[in-house]
Amino acid sequence: MRFAAFADLHARCHQPGTSSIAARRSRLMPRLFQQGLRDARERGAELIAVLGDLLDVPGYILSGDDYYDYGREQWDRDIEADYHLFRELLDGCGLPWVALPGNHDKIAVMQGVLPPAPVLDRGGCRFVSFWDRDFYANVPRRLDRERALLERVLAEPGSPPQIHLQHYVITPELNQGWPHTYLEGEHLTRTLADSGRVVLAVSGHYHLGTELLREGGCAFTTAPAFCEFPHRYRLFDVASGTVTMTEVPLLDRPVEQGRPCVFLDRDGVLNVQPSWRSGPEELTPMPGAGTALRSLKEAGYALVVVSSQSAVGAGYVTTAVVSSVFDHLARALAADGASWDAYYFSTGAGSWAVHPSLADDPHGKPRPDYLLRAADGARSEPLVHGRRPRGRPGGRCGGGGDADPGADRRRREHGGPAAPARPTGRGVRGRRPGGGGRADPGGPVVTSPPRAPYAPSTTSSSRC
Repeated sequence: MRFAAFADLHARCHQPGTSSIAARRSRLMPRLFQQGLRDARERGAELIAVLGDLLDVPGYILSGDDYYDYGREQWDRDIEADYHLFRELLDGCGLPWVALPGNHDKIAVMQGVLPPAPVLDRGGCRFVSFWDRDFYANVPRRLDRERALLERVLAEPGSPPQIHLQHYVITPELNQGWPHTYLEGEHLTRTLADSGRVVLAVSGHYHLGTELLREGGCAFTTAPAFCEFPHRYRLFDVASGTVTMTEVPLLDRPVEQGRPCVFLDRDGVLNVQPSWRSGPEELTPMPGAGTALRSLKEAGYALVVVSSQSAVGAGYVTTAVVSSVFDHLARALAADGASWDAYYFSTGAGSWAVHPSLADDPHGKPRPDYLLRAADGARSEPLVHGRRPRGRPGGRCGGGGDADPGADRRRREHGGPAAPARPTGRGVRGRRPGGGGRADPGGPVVTSPPRAPYAPSTTSSSRC
């Protein structure tokens, strides 16, 4: 039995905007997933498993936060449309499939479009899918119905070799910076290792992925995030109680490689200034911004927004609210057929910060770190656009204008002088929680076939 596992797509198509973590290429996912499905079938896969975080639903939508009017009804329609899009891609791949949710999916909507398939027998194996959740403090748990499912399948007499699929990590413990592993991870490891029935347990959630680890009669592994270059998925071969694993990087170069990239400020460039320290309800797009961005896209430019959002450090809003404003702006610009590829922002307010942890970030503007990080990730040539040429380091790096045109005005509104120390902050995470470089999930049973060049494909939606 050979099957393909795709984890952590973090996709957006009908949903506006992109993931707040720039490495997650949300808007490329429908096309790349379709290409990955075709590649997996050509490599002999007999089943497709999607291991959660199929979509990138924002946390402020999942949390039920009602402080601002986020337009939840429209979000729900967009989320459902995205699930239908991926259902169409899966149904069209010509292979049986199973899909389960992650912590970035909206489960109530997902299960209406991609219903649970707890047990599926294929190729002499029994696939068992668990719809677990991180109920409290983001800690994954296997409770109630999913725990009962585990006990039932382990007790079934005459069961074929079982393959257990879940979003969260069973083993090893990977909780540095973020709780990726089940609270009962050690118990689950012992239970599966000693079961005599489970030969493989595959997880997602930890974006770096892990090697194939063997405990007793069971092999455990975590698939890497498909949303991040080189967009890897895993092939597993299960036969006569043995398991081998092959990692397949889909692309040999980033989609944007070779394209020039325009870096844009946000406040005063894409939206008018008054919305810089409030929620999405106050946002007003800059007239003509959508048309300008669409023209740049049509001319072949990648677009990245880099912005200083000192309102976070100054105590006006949270990073989640800033992300909601970016999403709201993206929805408005989409009406003109415009979108950006990624965005970065820093959050510090320097001496005006309400807490020392919000005061400074060595990566924020006017330093060019975010520009260089984005250009390096896409291997693109950077150009910068701001409102006024002032020769700050961020502008000089790209040969363009001011990296933070509204900084002096914002400082004056805080009651400070026009040009104190630069307002930098913690910034949007440029990597996943607990990340720090890219691990090589190699090992004796993992091989890497040649990567394919990017091949644009046609999906059912032209929005992506």
